[in-house]
Amino acid sequence: MPSEEFEDNYRIKWITERSTGKKYAVLLQNRNGPCPLLAISNALLLRGNIDIHEDMSHVNEEMLIEKITEYIFRANPLLREGEEEVVANEQQNLADVITTLPKLKKGIDVNVRFNAPDAFEFTPELSCFDMCRVRLLHGWLVDPQDPYSFDSFAKLTYNQLVDLIITASSSDQYGHLENGMDSEECSNRQVIAKLAGDFLEDNPSQLTLHGFHALSSAVAENEICVFFRNNHFSTLTRRDGKLFLLVSDLGYLHEPEIVWDKFIGIHGESQFFNFDLVAYDPFRGVDRKDQDLAERLQAEENRKVLEPKPKTSKPSATTGGEASSSNQDEDEDYKLAKKLHEMEVSKSRGQATRAARQTRKPTHTTTPSTTPSSTPQPASDKSKSISSSCWQQ
Repeated sequence: MPSEEFEDNYRIKWITERSTGKKYAVLLQNRNGPCPLLAISNALLLRGNIDIHEDMSHVNEEMLIEKITEYIFRANPLLREGEEEVVANEQQNLADVITTLPKLKKGIDVNVRFNAPDAFEFTPELSCFDMCRVRLLHGWLVDPQDPYSFDSFAKLTYNQLVDLIITASSSDQYGHLENGMDSEECSNRQVIAKLAGDFLEDNPSQLTLHGFHALSSAVAENEICVFFRNNHFSTLTRRDGKLFLLVSDLGYLHEPEIVWDKFIGIHGESQFFNFDLVAYDPFRGVDRKDQDLAERLQAEENRKVLEPKPKTSKPSATTGGEASSSNQDEDEDYKLAKKLHEMEVSKSRGQATRAARQTRKPTHTTTPSTTPSSTPQPASDKSKSISSSCWQQ
């Protein structure tokens, strides 16, 4: 059942809020990646709008859609009471959403506008966010400090902007009179198209600096919403004035202290936090001495990898009078092994000489070879190198 396992099922990561002891379920990505259904479900789970039994380790798409549908019915009283026409309209909206929800597992077409974080062209898929009362936001915005660009194309959708660029290119190639435009109108259109093309080319990550700051202001404190970027959908919240993205990668299933990824800026900077927003520390709970030892050993391993290898097999010392601690240990072990071997050879020679003197019958004695059967090797360092998987903070 690989298809059901990877495409229709989601692994559940259980996390605990330390201040209250309450457990929360976080759904992790499957083969379809960070899809809209996953982001909406996690938002509803963290808000407590839907729940999953603590004994479960997986949840399938059918169960999620059922729970979301039940929540929509509870959250929209107009589905049950009010004027007949209004109720009928809301019930039709619910029917459309139920039909659309399964499509959210693989992604949807989102047509953003470039003037506000919540500006999108309305589509039936986006009505799912509205009915779930989960806001969809983005940060691909034109800066109002560039008034000409902002006034010219910020209110257009992405599709309209692409059409503008293509049309302007076509007008330039085949002549402006073909499209019924005079010379001045065609020239202005081409200038706008050039600015629009530069905007798309300069912001391929679909997030601008102005967009990031506008997003920070648009999200209310403790609000849980969905953030759209690069055709991915992520669960987003704001705590203490800072933005945090929910970590839903399957690789962090067994990392209970990694829950939120601090959304620092537009260049991919990030920092992991637990559910209570305590910064992730890979050495938390480790004795300070062990931590220091691990850091020293790791630094030594890194130094060995980076430094050039010696041309001879003999232990070498670094310049400046400072010898490598590893080479010093090998020197001492080698000298000790050589001395013990020489003492053993000397002892064997003495025993053989005394035995020859005590017997009258001549005997043939074999003098032990002064060459050891195998060259003593430097003793290996018994300290294990402790490696730690650290994330950049």
